[in-house]
Amino acid sequence: MAVDAHFHLDQLMVKTRLTGIHELDDMGTADLYKTNLSFLVANYCNPAKFPSSAERSEIRKDHRIQLSFGIHPRIVNSNSTSTLDRFFKNLISILDSSKTVSVEECGLDTTDRPNYQNFRNQVTYFEKQLNLAVQKNIPVVIHSRGDRNLNLATLTSMVNTLPQNHKIHWHCFTGTEEIFESASSHFWDIVFGVTSFIFTNKYPTIKQFICNKGIDRIVLESDAPYIRYKEEIANTVIFVAHEIAKLLLIPVEEVLATTTKKFLK
Repeated sequence: MAVDAHFHLDQLMVKTRLTGIHELDDMGTADLYKTNLSFLVANYCNPAKFPSSAERSEIRKDHRIQLSFGIHPRIVNSNSTSTLDRFFKNLISILDSSKTVSVEECGLDTTDRPNYQNFRNQVTYFEKQLNLAVQKNIPVVIHSRGDRNLNLATLTSMVNTLPQNHKIHWHCFTGTEEIFESASSHFWDIVFGVTSFIFTNKYPTIKQFICNKGIDRIVLESDAPYIRYKEEIANTVIFVAHEIAKLLLIPVEEVLATTTKKFLK
């Protein structure tokens, strides 16, 4: 049993040209890595493309799939304040009318070098979404990608806005062990998502913090279709689980059981 704690169903359908959600099960890998995904969290982070009520009902016919909604920081960069305010109202509305499991994915992103005003807007709408998650009493999923100091800025907004007992999922964590330790010591119920980036040399800190800190705060993500493992797009959490098992010299079943339990907590 495994959980994919973060993927993009709408983009996966487009990328793979699937005709229906039922075809997700046909996207597995070699038999060695096939396993049943018990839960998948489908993230929608562009309010202009949120699924309709009818589309959400259709998705939920697969009881494994849970839905999350938010405003991605790069969406903030590319829209006016009036549009963002409308998006935020849409987000509130869909959280009120949907069985949503989290506000996701919100945060900070400097990969496309936003100007000062755009970055300040990112901080503003990030913290608005954090406050919204607190008001709705639902978990929040954090996005932090960019320059070396960005994770500290992200963590600062989290500390200033969220109570220490709030449920947090730091998506696709590639930060340092110091950031991992600081976030873990402040927030009692935070987990960190591990993706197929574990296989790249670009982010050596992933293997370092897993080896030094273990998997008690880890959940598995594919971030499909944006992160691949070789030619695989979906179900890559299984490859990630095997890599973690190899690093820690433990059975892959233990990795899957621990990360699934942490997700369901």
